[in-house]
Amino acid sequence: MGEWALTPIEAHRILLEREGTSLLEAYGEFTSWILHTGDRAVPGEYFEEGANYSQVRIDSFDTGDFEDREVTLPALATLYRLRPAGTADGGIALRVLPMGEWSPENPLEWGAGIAGLDGSALSDVRVSTGSSTTPGSGAGTELFDWQTYDSVIQWSFTGDNISLTTGLSLDRTAGTETVQSERLTLAADDQLTLFQNYPNPFRTGTHDRTWFSFSIGSPGDIVLEILSLSGRTLWSETISFSAAGRYFTDELGYGWDGRDDAGHQMPSGVYILTARTSHETRLIKFSLIR
Repeated sequence: MGEWALTPIEAHRILLEREGTSLLEAYGEFTSWILHTGDRAVPGEYFEEGANYSQVRIDSFDTGDFEDREVTLPALATLYRLRPAGTADGGIALRVLPMGEWSPENPLEWGAGIAGLDGSALSDVRVSTGSSTTPGSGAGTELFDWQTYDSVIQWSFTGDNISLTTGLSLDRTAGTETVQSERLTLAADDQLTLFQNYPNPFRTGTHDRTWFSFSIGSPGDIVLEILSLSGRTLWSETISFSAAGRYFTDELGYGWDGRDDAGHQMPSGVYILTARTSHETRLIKFSLIR
């Protein structure tokens, strides 16, 4: 048998690109799945046998300070931190910025994740990824209304897709910044960006509604829709904006209460949120638990 021409990392990268995604995006989703193991497993969601898996350890650090730090992450590794949420209003934001040298032959890819923790239940799981095809770019995410949680989990990761045959180290150094946030506004570009709904999972017995956040690069209308996995439209709102920027629907009064247009409560499951402008469409999946 001849030698493989590709390393496993490179092969996975190519296959995922053919499916319209990337190694970094897939690994970013995986980092949120592995949080739902052991006592934190959600029946019918994430790993089918997640309750039987060893619970992923979350390291704690006992400080209320917000600080910058330098961390070194091996490829496809995740660091976990548990930060007490406290009682202060606002939220918590995590930014991850690559610190290595960038070149077209040496792309740096990073991700940031954050989630709320109530006992063993996770809510508002958010993952952001960024590829430093432009020097100085990074990834960032934030969690609003953090005082409603017992604690907040944050993590950073790298999904570097560099082939081992390049001889480059797969270790990466990142600067992480954690700050208390009053809804920091990430820089908007010319594109439509749809962020994860909050809370997610949406528990109808606990939350009145789930809300949405998005950024638009130019004024105009945006259509928000909730779809079932079969493609049935359950809820729809059209909102007009006179300026580009990032918007939050709990401030605008638009949220989904878990019912279809006829007023029927939807069952537990996975649903699709779409955001559409005149020339772009974005979608994400989220969970509803009754």
